[in-house]
Amino acid sequence: MTLPIHQALRDQTGLHPHQAPMIPFVSQTATHRTLQFDLAAIQSRMALKDPLQLVLGYTRTMLAFRLFMPDPQQVVMVGLGGGSLAKYCYHALPNTVTTVCEIDARVIAMREQFHVPANDARFQVVCADGADYLQQRHADVDVLLVDGFDNRGIHPSLCTAAFYQRCQASLSTNGVAVFNLLGTDDNTGIYIYRLCKAFADQVVVIRAEDSTNYIVLASRSSQLRQTPDEVLLAQAALLEEMTGYTFSQYARRLIINRRLYVQPEHIIEVLDAQRLKRRA
Repeated sequence: MTLPIHQALRDQTGLHPHQAPMIPFVSQTATHRTLQFDLAAIQSRMALKDPLQLVLGYTRTMLAFRLFMPDPQQVVMVGLGGGSLAKYCYHALPNTVTTVCEIDARVIAMREQFHVPANDARFQVVCADGADYLQQRHADVDVLLVDGFDNRGIHPSLCTAAFYQRCQASLSTNGVAVFNLLGTDDNTGIYIYRLCKAFADQVVVIRAEDSTNYIVLASRSSQLRQTPDEVLLAQAALLEEMTGYTFSQYARRLIINRRLYVQPEHIIEVLDAQRLKRRA
């Protein structure tokens, strides 16, 4: 999901209740097909001439996991949407088994309109709550991509401390989890704080390309913060040549942010300052 949308969410820690869901629908122009839950927010967008292209900037930025895990064996995604990242994983990672959890059967029913592959031996879309599904996975997920939104914002079950702990437990030793968070959500600082606690501060936060979203990378190992800059840049150059996506930009953002925020929780102070400025 990308902007414009902002609904302040609260989970069981005592914050505002989630609003009633709306029915997903597909809109289309001469060049793009879009999945939406309302007229204000875009859930997913597909280029009609190139259905595999990652159109929205935040989806491209989420590919930063390949700087650390270029060829994962097991990918789990929470949130299908229009299937942009699911299609990418299926076509760009032929040796990877990808499982996509989508809680809304109505979204799954639209998969053919967005050229989402049929289920086969290495690709499965399951109708399930991602938070529940992750209880079945134990230290065997190499890449976890969490992008579970509806018209109300991030789903309440996907931003609790317990969920983030479950994400951490599902990862393999060097696995990487990637979370898409809205930059204008007043609770984003809370979510990042919970991620830092769940992953023992092995977290890096970068701005998404072409949007105000934040992309949070987290790992059980120290690789996000300890991999040498020159190794990241070399891997980025290789991936950029292979894919055409700007991996060098993602690597530079990551390097800068882990220098600026030596303790990942420092970025929470920045987010709190931005929240107060919006309210002023």
